[in-house]
Amino acid sequence: MEGYYCVLVGGVDSVVLLNLLSKYKNNNIFLAYCNYNLRKESLGEKRFIKKLSYIYKYKLFIKNFFINKYNQKYMRYLRYKWFNKLYYRYNIKYIITAHNLNDNLETIFLNFIRGIGIKGIINIKILNNNIIRPLLYFNKKKIYKYAFLNKLKWKEDSSNFTFKYKRNIIRFYLNKFFNYFFFQKKNILITINFLNKYYKLLYFFIKKYIYNNIIIYNKYYYLILFKKLINNKYYKYILIYFLYKNNIKDFNLIKLQLFNNNIIKKIIILNKFFFILKDKIKIYFIKKKYLFINKINLIIKINKKKKKYIYINNYIIYFFLKKKSILYIRNMYISDYFINNNKKKYIIKYLENKININNINSIKILLLNNIIFSFLFRNKFYNIYNI
Repeated sequence: MEGYYCVLVGGVDSVVLLNLLSKYKNNNIFLAYCNYNLRKESLGEKRFIKKLSYIYKYKLFIKNFFINKYNQKYMRYLRYKWFNKLYYRYNIKYIITAHNLNDNLETIFLNFIRGIGIKGIINIKILNNNIIRPLLYFNKKKIYKYAFLNKLKWKEDSSNFTFKYKRNIIRFYLNKFFNYFFFQKKNILITINFLNKYYKLLYFFIKKYIYNNIIIYNKYYYLILFKKLINNKYYKYILIYFLYKNNIKDFNLIKLQLFNNNIIKKIIILNKFFFILKDKIKIYFIKKKYLFINKINLIIKINKKKKKYIYINNYIIYFFLKKKSILYIRNMYISDYFINNNKKKYIIKYLENKININNINSIKILLLNNIIFSFLFRNKFYNIYNI
């Protein structure tokens, strides 16, 4: 089933793209449609997409999502997660989308307002990894003109006409602006292309001459040499490059945490991918898939953004970093045991005479590669074999 698939939403862009693709008489094209079931017209759109599939004789994949409210970021996540499943399951070469010039400009201005930085205002590419955008250099007027000339039918999305969403507000005022300054659109794109080239050049030099001397990488974590970083006059650019490369977007919060001496030797829960550990001269961005910390009572809120950190004994965390093995921290179970002199010993019984235990949940067990080797009690770590 190797081929391409076209992403449909039923709008004029998708219908024009589908019509253009049909002229190539390529049998390796498949259609994909996501239905979020948020609008009354969703059912009508679904029927319309099925009709298009029948007319053009392309196989259609439909995915239904049931979500409570409109959330563009979450919807995009669901959409591309499903696209990737199709991509690998059916050995599809490329995803073809109907993004046009207006979409590109809207995204740039939206990112500009969000303060994402230079990467957020460089333009979308026609070919980016496995995604093709053939209509990217065509504005909406040309797309509508093609649709009218070829007597095509499409569905209008009612959510595009409400001011509830930032993109719609930007679209409305951009259209007004370009109606008065039509030729400025071309100049804006020229400027964005220049920015794109400057961005590539800047980060080429950062990576080649600076980045690799300050940030060390292995399978388990990224290590930032903190003193080298802050002594470099380009430290902000180095940090931004690193964060964007790893899809970490909250630069101001990261900066606050990295330069805060009160968080030394604590693990910060950054996002679903990373923990941060900082000491005086090093910063570790530890991958969560290698360091598992269950929802235990050690979590404390530290700022208005409700980010969290966990007190961790130096010995244990640096033991993990040195051994480069999977570390798991969790509450203790009554059934937990360890082997000593070829005999099974239950930890709870073993500890009864050693320390005063009021509550089993006050004990945290540490496992290295699924083997219990230590426990935490009252903010102190004990090696299980040296009690």
